[in-house]
Amino acid sequence: FQIGITFAYAPNTTTTNEIMSALVNRYTEPNLLNEMVRFLLRMEVTNLPENLTISVKSGAQGFDTESQMVDYMVQSFGSQCGNPLL
Repeated sequence: FQIGITFAYAPNTTTTNEIMSALVNRYTEPNLLNEMVRFLLRMEVTNLPENLTISVKSGAQGFDTESQMVDYMVQSFGSQCGNPLL
């Protein structure tokens, strides 16, 4: 399984870029299931089948203004019954 996350933020400054880079690193994990089992059971996991992988990949998208960010978020999400999900 693969989970993709994109964090949107404003304003797009050097400081917020550094913070968001740390956030992206924190929420990127090539094999989340192994990490969860290791944390819960406090043991090394070596016998899980390869097809039991949950991969999490994060990204960040910066915007100059909050209005631009909201427009991006509304357009990025699908809609149901003609209404945006956000």
